[in-house]
Amino acid sequence: MRGFAKTDIGKAREINQDYYSIPKSDQDLQLFILADGMGGYNGGEVASTLATEAAKNYITDNFEKIEHSKEEILELIKNAVEYANNVVFEKSKTDKELERNGYYFGHLLHI
Repeated sequence: MRGFAKTDIGKAREINQDYYSIPKSDQDLQLFILADGMGGYNGGEVASTLATEAAKNYITDNFEKIEHSKEEILELIKNAVEYANNVVFEKSKTDKELERNGYYFGHLLHI
C-alpha cells in the first residue's frame, strides 16, 4: 500500500499545526494517523505531534499482544487515544504554551 498526506495551514496561524504519521515500509504496521493542530491555540503543533507519536507508539507496542479481532483492535485504538490524551494533558501541566491545549485535548479527542 502506498500512502501520502497533505495538510493545510488554515486561516488562523502562520505555521501548520497539523501532524501525521505514515508507515515507512511494507514491513511496518500499516498505521496512518493525522492530528489536527487545534488552530487558534498556542502550541498546537507540539500537541498534535505528541498525540500522534504517543498513539502510534502505544499501538505499535501493544498490537502483537492482542487478538486481531475487530473488537480487540477497536479497543486498542480507543486505549491509544486515551493514552495520547493523557500524554498531552501531562505535558500541558509543565509547559505553559500547552496549558489550554491539554485541557481541550483531554476533552475533545474521542473515538
